[in-house]
Amino acid sequence: MKKDNNNLNNFAYLKRKTHSDENYFLTIFDDSGMHTVNISELNKKLITFGSSPDSDIVLNSDNVDFDQGYFELTDFGLLAVNTSKNFPIVGNNNKFFDDLYLSEGGFIKIINPNLPTVQGVVIIMSIAKNLDEWKQ
Repeated sequence: MKKDNNNLNNFAYLKRKTHSDENYFLTIFDDSGMHTVNISELNKKLITFGSSPDSDIVLNSDNVDFDQGYFELTDFGLLAVNTSKNFPIVGNNNKFFDDLYLSEGGFIKIINPNLPTVQGVVIIMSIAKNLDEWKQ
């Protein structure tokens, strides 16, 4: 059963695209620790993520599919899409979804449904002019 975020109008006030001097940052917490990716610098509309070395964003965890999903830069902002059947993604409201728009400070968590007590992967989205601004 597809779980999605069809209520764009209800969340429109949370979403915004970056301004010309801003970037989308994804801060990732996985088995290798914390790292941040400036996805605006990738200059791609679709940004893949998963444990595959061919992914645009490689996630280091046994609790992530090879091709877990992708992020899409849209007119509404950043859309996270889960394409995995093995590892669900939970959003800000602790509900499972197949696609979800991320707002400033929004996050997704990839979990292993067979081992719910095992730490999953958390990805937090932020918008800033530079990484130093985000850290503050």
